[in-house]
Amino acid sequence: MRFKTEQTLCWDCAKACGRCSWSRATEYQPVEGWKAKPARVKVQRGELTMTYIVQECPEFVPDRKKIEPNMKK
Repeated sequence: MRFKTEQTLCWDCAKACGRCSWSRATEYQPVEGWKAKPARVKVQRGELTMTYIVQECPEFVPDRKKIEPNMKK
């Protein structure tokens, strides 16, 4: 598997960083119903770790902070 540069859906989710079953877990298991691809990403000190590029998730909630600046009143 090669290094991926795709963005995961998680970074646009209001439940990211501890508010979904994936990011709350201690044993990061895929969310039931995900459409995701395994990927290797760089972390601290350039080390590679295994994760997922999530394309669809049943727990996804759009992050209003990312939507509102683009919305017209």
